[in-house]
Amino acid sequence: MRHNGGLAQAMERRAMAYPPENQEAAPRNRFTVPGLAAGHTVFHWIVQSFVVALPEIQATFQLNPVGVGGILSARELASGLVDMLRR
Repeated sequence: MRHNGGLAQAMERRAMAYPPENQEAAPRNRFTVPGLAAGHTVFHWIVQSFVVALPEIQATFQLNPVGVGGILSARELASGLVDMLRR
């Protein structure tokens, strides 16, 4: 019994998507993965920059640790709500 017969067929269909006479279509797809990786990097850079700025926010507004926890909790709650509404 072959367990990956469907996988082999899918790979064959994928290979046939760019036959030699249709190779000019392939180069525009080579920017997809680097573009996604760059966008993902920027997203995480922006998200983590808040954590870097948090001590300055704490000092400016004279927050105690509970206040900082409240800010972080509100941020996570808002992120979760946006994610739930998006789906």
